[in-house]
Amino acid sequence: TLLPSPSASPSPMPTATAEPVRFDATVAVLNGAKIGGLAGTNADKVKAGGFTAVTAGNISADLPAANTVRYADPAFETTARQVGALLGIAVVELGTTPEGNISVILVSDPAK
Repeated sequence: TLLPSPSASPSPMPTATAEPVRFDATVAVLNGAKIGGLAGTNADKVKAGGFTAVTAGNISADLPAANTVRYADPAFETTARQVGALLGIAVVELGTTPEGNISVILVSDPAK
């Protein structure tokens, strides 16, 4: 069967425009791995990537199975993916953030 040839100006499918990376988003880097200094080291990497509102802390409850970047609002998805890329964390998901617009929940050292 022959498929119809595309018209000269096909109408694009409506898609959500990707939000720009928001370097002023509040990013909380939380250490659930019980490795001293892990949150601070990774918070410094996020700051070095251009983010300006980064905090470091600890977390002990509701830990994910793997290091996770979680964002509370779909408007922060692009920003959360950028944070994940800076730290080498592949799991980026929409969900409840313990702190900030974006929470990085560390259960192991992402540099290893």
